Amino acid sequence: ILFIGPLFAAPRTEAITYHTLLPFLPTGIDNPYVFSGLYCLTLFLLTYKESSIVDIIGRFLSPIKLLLFYINH
Repeated sequence: ILFIGPLFAAPRTEAITYHTLLPFLPTGIDNPYVFSGLYCLTLFLLTYKESSIVDIIGRFLSPIKLLLFYINH
């Protein structure tokens, strides 16, 4: 089960994220190899310390979620 994330889930989410964000990416990052490297580096940095994943998600996603609720209200 430890192989599912690195071998199947991460490359699939990277490909979907790349194709979803492609119209909005700047010129230097629209290369799939550059985007893949940056995506994997970001993924590694966010998940390096398992105990801080919830703190990182709460620190960044909670304010974004609150802002979107305020905008849509």
